[in-house]
Amino acid sequence: MKISFTTMATPGLTPRMQFETAKRYGFDGVDLRVIERGMGEIPKSLTPKEAQTLRLQTQGVEVPVLMCYNEKIQAGSKEMETSLLEYMKIAAMLGAPAIRIFTGLLKGRQDQDMLIAILKSVLEKDRTGTAIAMQNHINCSVTLHQALDVCETINDPRVSLILSPDHAVLLNEPYEEILPELAAYTSQLYVADMSPDHKPVLPGQGIMPYTRILQSLCRNGFDGYVTLKWEKCWHPELPPYGDAFDAFLFWYRSFVH
Repeated sequence: MKISFTTMATPGLTPRMQFETAKRYGFDGVDLRVIERGMGEIPKSLTPKEAQTLRLQTQGVEVPVLMCYNEKIQAGSKEMETSLLEYMKIAAMLGAPAIRIFTGLLKGRQDQDMLIAILKSVLEKDRTGTAIAMQNHINCSVTLHQALDVCETINDPRVSLILSPDHAVLLNEPYEEILPELAAYTSQLYVADMSPDHKPVLPGQGIMPYTRILQSLCRNGFDGYVTLKWEKCWHPELPPYGDAFDAFLFWYRSFVH
């Protein structure tokens, strides 16, 4: 396993500073975002020359996934396909093997079948070899049960899940029972702890049983990235990223040792 953090944690840092920070703390990767909310984000207009400059700044730190705010199924099949293919090209320029996507809320079997058809079409049309990782999300994406069905149906190693257990809890979705099945399709585990009233707290200080979650995943073959999801960009009142990094690393190192 490897560890990373998303740039939601570091909205005040440039990409170079984010890579330097990852190196200093011992992270293997930084999950960059294509969005213009902070000085360290990646613009959709990124040029090959700009991408090459960024790649020279990594200091050996990986970009395991490019976080994208893509068009969803509600925009239409063609629109979502075009959006995903554009982001996959940006990821390829940066050397990121995968993009993180939101699917849009799936209200029934018809939506699920539509998503499956879109993803299959994108995989056929893409020429970069970039993978697609769906994140489950209470407001704008699949549930874990839907993600499992999509992954099983498509059955392609380029389609995976970024498992966000906190969003399953927010949705009141039972998830621990299907972790053994999800493990085969999970490329990344997001670690985001919260209080009993669902407020973000430092890793290890809330209600989320991440040790038990990761144990279950590992027993069933998971060997992907474990990623700190510290949403400082959306919640500026949160403690600084250094506090979150220290808490996350204390938990993770206790787990692996």
